[in-house]
Amino acid sequence: MTNDAELRARRLILFAVAAIIGGVALAWGLFLVREALEIVYLSAILSLGCHPVVQWIEHQRIGRRRAPRWLAILLLYAALLVVVVLTLGIILPPLAAQTTDLTARLPQYIDQLQRWLTSHRILLHPITLEQIVENGPNPNEAVTGLLGAVNHAAGLVLTGFTVLLLSFYMLLDGEAMFEGFLRWLPAEARNAWMRMGEDAAAKVGGWLGGQFALCGLIGITSAFGFWLLGLPYFYVLALVCGLAELVPLIGPIIAAVPAILVGATVGFNTAALVTVYLFVQQQLNANIIIPRLMQKQTGVSPIIVMVAILCGGLLLGVVGALLAVPTAAIMQIMVREYLNYRDDS
Repeated sequence: MTNDAELRARRLILFAVAAIIGGVALAWGLFLVREALEIVYLSAILSLGCHPVVQWIEHQRIGRRRAPRWLAILLLYAALLVVVVLTLGIILPPLAAQTTDLTARLPQYIDQLQRWLTSHRILLHPITLEQIVENGPNPNEAVTGLLGAVNHAAGLVLTGFTVLLLSFYMLLDGEAMFEGFLRWLPAEARNAWMRMGEDAAAKVGGWLGGQFALCGLIGITSAFGFWLLGLPYFYVLALVCGLAELVPLIGPIIAAVPAILVGATVGFNTAALVTVYLFVQQQLNANIIIPRLMQKQTGVSPIIVMVAILCGGLLLGVVGALLAVPTAAIMQIMVREYLNYRDDS
């Protein structure tokens, strides 16, 4: 008996050690491929969000037949491509004109700013262009930084293309893959998992619709505010602000730069008012509009929305903040189903 007990204890210890080593190895492997997993998860969320739209297109009739699924997906992608091309056609020409105008007036604005700073004793004496050139980065560092920026931009484009391609195949074969997954489950658990899948698609679709509604709201309020402040090309700047809402955290900051610069072409006071307006708008957006809108679209409470975005941003940056709300919605569905199962048991 003693030998059997010792043998069982040794086997248990060996099993525990092997489990710990396997868990550490799995965690390390997941850490090494975390960027690939982020791309796969982002593609899955995007495909879930587009699923209701693709399903609606698929149910439309072309003559006497319904549109095949691959054609429905291609039509959705074509519509998105047309929107992107039209948007760039609207934004780029006036933005280039404003940039050229601002570049021509930049020395005058710098001189005015330095006079204001010296008059208020914030700056001891004006800084000349020669001093700026001497203290600026050397040409080698500038070229290195430019090449790094180009490489980063190329990586973002490649990642975006990969996400779209993966989403296409997930939309095409997602239902068949999910049905294959259900076949591995016990028969009594399949209905619950089917219900979770349908709810997840509905909530992620609602989240995606909420994102576009948020872009429209920010675009409209920005256009109204910029028009009141007298900004030229206010509709273009508002369009930039609206589209930037698709990128959490840094999107509004990036969109604020051209608006403030264009405001500087009108005057220093206008640039300051634009800065204050955008700051107030984003505070209202982040703390009131987004939580309430996402609660209506996904059923997730405002406090969970705010905490999820904060935690997602801290853990994974922009991607984490972008995926925080749909992830919270999916987790809420899983917790609900577990609680229902426990109550039934």
